[in-house]
Amino acid sequence: MQAVIMAGGEGSRLRPLTCDIPKPLAPLCGRPVLEYILDLLAEHRFDRAVMTLLYQGNKIISHFDGEDYKGIELSYSFEPQPLGTAGSVRHAVKDPRDDILVISGDALCDFDLTKAVAFHRQSRAAATLLVKRVEDPREYGLVNVTENGRIAGFLEKPSLSHCVTDLANTGIYILSPAVFDLIEEGKKVDFAQQVFPKMLEKKMPLYAYEDAGYWCDIGDLQSYVNCQRDMLQGKVRCSIDAPEVGGVFTKTELLSAQGAVRPPAYIGSNVQFGEGVQVEAGSVIGDNVTLGDGCRVKGGVILDGAHLACGASCVRGVIGTGARMGKNSAVFECGVLGTNAVLGDESVVPDGIKVWEGKRVPDNTRLTDNLQYGISAGILCDEDGICGRTNVSVTPELCCKIGAALASLSEGAIIAVASGDTLSARALKYSAMSGVLSTGSNLWDFGVNFESQFDFCMLKSMADYGVYISSDGAARIKIVAKGGLPLPRSQERKLEGAVNRSEYRRAESEKFGTAVDLSSLREMYAIELIKAAKENLSGIGVQIKTANAAVRRVLEDALVKLGCGLEGDFCLHISADGKQLSVYSDEFGYIRHDKLLVLLCGDYFETEKELAVPYGAPKVLDEIAAQHGAKLYRYEDCPCDQSDEYARRLAVDAPFVRDGLLMAIKLLSYLKEHAVSISEAVASIPKFGTANRFVSVAVNPTTILRKLGDGRQKIGEGLSLKVDKGDVRIRPVKSGKGVLLFAESASSETAEEICDFFENIVSGQEES
Repeated sequence: MQAVIMAGGEGSRLRPLTCDIPKPLAPLCGRPVLEYILDLLAEHRFDRAVMTLLYQGNKIISHFDGEDYKGIELSYSFEPQPLGTAGSVRHAVKDPRDDILVISGDALCDFDLTKAVAFHRQSRAAATLLVKRVEDPREYGLVNVTENGRIAGFLEKPSLSHCVTDLANTGIYILSPAVFDLIEEGKKVDFAQQVFPKMLEKKMPLYAYEDAGYWCDIGDLQSYVNCQRDMLQGKVRCSIDAPEVGGVFTKTELLSAQGAVRPPAYIGSNVQFGEGVQVEAGSVIGDNVTLGDGCRVKGGVILDGAHLACGASCVRGVIGTGARMGKNSAVFECGVLGTNAVLGDESVVPDGIKVWEGKRVPDNTRLTDNLQYGISAGILCDEDGICGRTNVSVTPELCCKIGAALASLSEGAIIAVASGDTLSARALKYSAMSGVLSTGSNLWDFGVNFESQFDFCMLKSMADYGVYISSDGAARIKIVAKGGLPLPRSQERKLEGAVNRSEYRRAESEKFGTAVDLSSLREMYAIELIKAAKENLSGIGVQIKTANAAVRRVLEDALVKLGCGLEGDFCLHISADGKQLSVYSDEFGYIRHDKLLVLLCGDYFETEKELAVPYGAPKVLDEIAAQHGAKLYRYEDCPCDQSDEYARRLAVDAPFVRDGLLMAIKLLSYLKEHAVSISEAVASIPKFGTANRFVSVAVNPTTILRKLGDGRQKIGEGLSLKVDKGDVRIRPVKSGKGVLLFAESASSETAEEICDFFENIVSGQEES
């Protein structure tokens, strides 16, 4: 008799285990489920089997290598497109002349197929469905049967109130040739949805054969784990391909692991046991697995080639082929590490969480969501904040966690939140707000801002922490400290750890925080721009260029109120975030932000004796401060200690240093006060040039800096070196994937040459 094995399913509910193999090849105690199905067919003397294939079907063909299996002649039928259960069988069997058995290639059973076929023939059925009683009928397609076994109707996964039967359709059918006349070839047709109801309608003899044997539809990870435990406990009649020693099926000599394995269990070949390993009852260990000292496997499934480091534990979870668990890491019930995935030291995959194939979980991380996209579930604050693709790596869920973690850094902290003016940025902001409020902390909502506007709101409100979210395909979450200044590294580390480990406060329902609408602070920003001018700007005309319509609107409104014209001989270029200013005219070309900063800082020193600027501001500012008898302080982008604490406090007194719109107003005010043209102002700027560059490196950048330095340099952000024609600062990026070069010299051309020189040195150090 011929059998058709339906083996084309993707096994989506078994992912990530089925990302790189078809579901019928999923291993059960060292062998694919498909082999157990073929064993059953061979036992009942089936001599031919055709497999319907679709998803990764060639891997099934390769597994059997074109050979017969225990006397069964194997053939294969590829679906040209998904044809459904009946359509795929019709495509595989062109001209049936005898009864055909249809069986699923991804369910394990030990039914008596011989008796089922005999029942089918004795009852003269057109089709016989093998059915089994189940404990929870809600999860199955049910069959309503009369006393003589004839089928009266079907129920597809009903609610409990509709469950009038507990007989489940197992997906195993015996079909007479007449059934094939109801299946249109080349069309998508389903047995349960179309063929069998049509047979009832035509009053064709449709019967059910109840078998009390074992049947498990391996539809999800829970059933995948449970099925193998049932095999080890002898609940299913099947052949496990390993010698049995005291209830342990093992291909590995266990003398060196005496007492480490409790029966029943399965141990593949060449398994390495460390000291103090515990493999508890119900566990399955594949071939070439390494279990480090102190590892514990409790009812888990460890597939071929996996490596568990010292102290790792798997409690009823699944570790995929070639996956690696770090020291003291853990995977819990139905948690999964996919093929070649890596779980970092001390990290945890909780119940039901899945890590897709090849993904890496950082050290000290507790996942709370599946890791399917990207290379890491752990957040990392880099130079631009927390960045990634919107709704891929930067999701509403992540923003909620960040809000909760930030609010948990300090008891009673006030968190301020704002976003850019896109729908996705607003949605992400609302998620961050929910996280903050869920901890019991209060927050101030600054509404929709551009970034320099947000920094002003932070300055005026003096909130403890701020979150600014922009999103336009790529999302960016900027997190700042009081006054809108960069977050210290100690706080960044606490935030990263809290998010990655899901460690944050959770308030009781009546103690959630309150959100206060402070979007009106934007109006104060407009007033502040006007106040920045020392006098009316009548007689001056400028053009404005910016990619941000809100930046243009706010600046134009301020200039018009100050009497400034919106046409002129030079153009103000404002960055989209509102933080950078450059100037262009046909007469002198572009004047970059750093030169305008030097000009305005020099003017500031005419009346003030202290000023704080970012660490990377031009070094020529130190000379200008000294010429005015003033003191210049620098604050770091990400300080590791409190050495720049005074500079950070001082920075709030000169917000124009970080605000392109304020700089623009101050520049025009300077021209009016000193009665000079823009050309004359530009001519007064000291001669210097700057250049910067990113250099990608594949090694730890600190080794490069160590070789370049002599150990006597002052500890700061990166390595500062004096060279013949200027200065250079080399700073690793936070991700460790490269270094930033900042050069300063008498001209931009020379600064670029310095960058060229050190880029070659950095690349040479990497190669050495």
